[in-house]
Amino acid sequence: MALNYIKCVKNQNSLHLMRSLCPLVTKKSFLSTDSKSPKVVSNETQVFDQKIERQIKDHVLDKPTHTGQTFTADDYRLVRFVGKTKEINPRFAIDLIAETPPIASKERWISCDGGGGALGHPKV
Repeated sequence: MALNYIKCVKNQNSLHLMRSLCPLVTKKSFLSTDSKSPKVVSNETQVFDQKIERQIKDHVLDKPTHTGQTFTADDYRLVRFVGKTKEINPRFAIDLIAETPPIASKERWISCDGGGGALGHPKV
């Protein structure tokens, strides 16, 4: 799916569209709004373009989350990650829970002891 997004970004019109959407995301003005003067690309826009090009080279535009969720190239939610990387914790909670084996008990009421010491949590 990221490859479709990369193809879309390589298109100059798509890059212009993403550049125009960037102020909505970061609340900064990146392009000249004066229609009489030629559009001057600011330094911030050049930095933005460099980030996009770096992401294109690295192929890190969309990473799957713990639920396996990824966005298609035409999904508007990808705007959140334009010029940034999508950070995902590689240690998913379900995997951490699976690492700890269950403890068999014949008691009717069970609770976590908190792990002991000040590093644990209260008995729940």
